[in-house]
Amino acid sequence: MTERTWFSSTVRRVCLVEGEGCVMANDSVLLFRASDFDEAFRRAVELGRALEEEYRNQAGQLVRWRLKEVLSLDSIRAESLDGAEVHSSFEEFDPPHKLEMDEVFTPECSEPHQTF
Repeated sequence: MTERTWFSSTVRRVCLVEGEGCVMANDSVLLFRASDFDEAFRRAVELGRALEEEYRNQAGQLVRWRLKEVLSLDSIRAESLDGAEVHSSFEEFDPPHKLEMDEVFTPECSEPHQTF
């Protein structure tokens, strides 16, 4: 049996509203196993398509969420998923935020939100 590796993929869905067009996008990070990169790409598309949906909104317009693209596909290089990084992004501040080099942060006071 082929060894299966953990992969992380970011997929983008777009929301199409009848009479309005594309009104928003949603990026989802998915975690799954695959035996190689090609299989992982097929699996990312399959999982992204499983997130597609269609319904009528309160105004009676047809709403379609459709998979637009696979934005990223990464092999998780970790012995265990416990604590493994599955997504990372950078944000540049222009102009830079005014903070001192020995600024004290209190992450334990964070109030995280849920993404879904």
